[in-house]
Amino acid sequence: MKKLAAAHAVSVHFLVTITSYSYYSYSEPDPGHLLYGVVFLIISILMLVKPRFMLMFGRKWKYKNAEPSDFAIEVSKITGILGILVGIALIGSGFGLL
Repeated sequence: MKKLAAAHAVSVHFLVTITSYSYYSYSEPDPGHLLYGVVFLIISILMLVKPRFMLMFGRKWKYKNAEPSDFAIEVSKITGILGILVGIALIGSGFGLL
C-alpha cells in the first residue's frame, strides 16, 4: 500500500510540475533581452564583416605586425553567423515572441 501511495504522490507531483510549467512558459516582452539582442547582433555582424578587426580588437597592443591566421578568420565568421542567430532570438524574446 505504501508503494502505491508513493507512486501516486510522484505522479501527482509530476502533473503539478508539468501544469505549472505550461502556465509559466509564455513569454512576456523583456526590454533587457531586446537591448542585449541588439548589442549581440551588432557585434556579430562586425565579426562577420570585419573578422580581422574583431580578432585583433583589444589585443593589437600586445603584438607587433601580427595577423590572425586564415583558420581564425573563418572561425570568426562562423561565430558571427551563429551570433546573428542568437541576437535575432534575443530580440524576438525582447518583443515576447519566443
